[in-house]
Amino acid sequence: SVHHSMSTPEFGHDGLIKIGKITYDPTEKLGHGCSGTMVYKGLFENRPVAVKRLLPECYTLADREVELLKHADQHQNVLRYFCTESDAQFRYIALELCQMTLHEYIHNQYNLKFPPKQPFRLLSILE
Repeated sequence: SVHHSMSTPEFGHDGLIKIGKITYDPTEKLGHGCSGTMVYKGLFENRPVAVKRLLPECYTLADREVELLKHADQHQNVLRYFCTESDAQFRYIALELCQMTLHEYIHNQYNLKFPPKQPFRLLSILE
């Protein structure tokens, strides 16, 4: 089963919200998913991460996603899972922060912090 802790949100003067070991900036939205899922830029133990914020109706699906990520943790093409936290309203999942979005990758609109090990090919996304 997925381990997660229940925390009370802390609201910092800098606008950041801290839930247990996860901190996120509600103004730095990276994207959104179905059923009200939001993804924000955040930190887990001072490491940059993507923070998925989920509504209660998505908890079962989110727990399954976390279990799958844990099983695939060593695979180079799968995002790393770091932590799950909860408050009275939401569940938060800290995931590895990607260097670019899929849209940026497809349209060559990216500025990589680390150079790729191999040249990018459009169809390499499917590999």
